[in-house]
Amino acid sequence: MNLDHIAIQYTDHMWEAQQWVSRGYEAIECAFGKGSVMGPLNMDHHGEESWREGVALRACRDHYGALQAKPRFVVTGTPDADAVLAIIALAGLVPQASIPMAFADLVNRRDLNPIGIHLLEEKYGEELLFFQQISKLHRDSRSFFRAIQGMCKILLDGLTEEQRQQAKRKEERRIGMAENCLMEHFGGDVMLVQGTVWGFDRWYLKAPIIVSYSQRHSSVTIGCVSEEQAIALFGDTGLLRVFDELGQGWGGREAIGGSPRDKRLSIDDARDVARKVANILE
Repeated sequence: MNLDHIAIQYTDHMWEAQQWVSRGYEAIECAFGKGSVMGPLNMDHHGEESWREGVALRACRDHYGALQAKPRFVVTGTPDADAVLAIIALAGLVPQASIPMAFADLVNRRDLNPIGIHLLEEKYGEELLFFQQISKLHRDSRSFFRAIQGMCKILLDGLTEEQRQQAKRKEERRIGMAENCLMEHFGGDVMLVQGTVWGFDRWYLKAPIIVSYSQRHSSVTIGCVSEEQAIALFGDTGLLRVFDELGQGWGGREAIGGSPRDKRLSIDDARDVARKVANILE
């Protein structure tokens, strides 16, 4: 698929995202701590915008093809399914009929709260797994283009039986790796994890609050098993209270979020964060 007509600018800085929006670019999930940079379509749902539905669901349902004539986007973070599907829908890169709303709904549910969602048991779960298993996606515009091409191919061509079996094997391997990574407990409710795969769905079986360190991205993600549990533990705003206490640049949603996009952290930094979260609980 030729994507030469699409412009994607990557940034880790709020001020730079604002500059691109002022030049007519639509911001996709450009959340920086408590604040978000948004264009006319309001494509974010983090921090103070956490009351909104996910961007992919809204893009597919309400704004399909809205930017087809001039597809220009500013992005941040790793290209996840929510952001990538939103770009595909807004740019009209595949026919609208090729995007099942059940797939958009699954992407939305998985993005908001993965707990209790077993993709191998979900309709379109294997398709979402196959996308999530695209290798070497980094925090840059080139990775967004690769992810867009990969998802477009899934939507247009579907998966072969061999690809479905491959997705299942990789998922089983991910689960095994998630359950055997380095884990450290801080009090009864907080667990620090250093893993090479995404594994919150497995880690939450061991503790309600996870501090996950990514050596690949030198970043920290903090998650709680559910929004209801986060509010029960930390008060009405859940983890948003924790992010406020951790300092500028920390942010996300009531039940998940992470470290400033423009800072590189170490595993020792992650341990300090885990201690702070445990202290806030006390």
